[in-house]
Amino acid sequence: MREDVQLRLKSLEYTVDVAKRNFEMSLYVPAAFYVHLAVEKALKTAIIALCNELPEKTHRLQRLYGKIANEVPLTEEQIAFLEELTPVVSRARYEDIELADPSEIYTEAVVKRFIDNALPIIEKLKAAIMEK
Repeated sequence: MREDVQLRLKSLEYTVDVAKRNFEMSLYVPAAFYVHLAVEKALKTAIIALCNELPEKTHRLQRLYGKIANEVPLTEEQIAFLEELTPVVSRARYEDIELADPSEIYTEAVVKRFIDNALPIIEKLKAAIMEK
């Protein structure tokens, strides 16, 4: 496996751990942000490993997934989840996006669902990368 892909996978594991630890400490806004970041890292790493090209500089998860959709099939529900997760990167960082406190948006229940939906996608992407 390429050294840069190994490094990205290590960074991905750290990011997943940070998301989980923030959730365990009831820090739901940063947990939501790190869930998004982990999925984004997994998608970008898959693009590098499976397509042998640098990913586009975007936070739009469905757009990134489009580059590897033929190599890593996701369910319709998983693809819809990517679209739902995409705005987190902005909403968790900028209060004026929704004109609401992000902690009112990213509650324990919401972030738990994010984690539960994101982890299988991340694992599926990692498995495809490891098979390469």
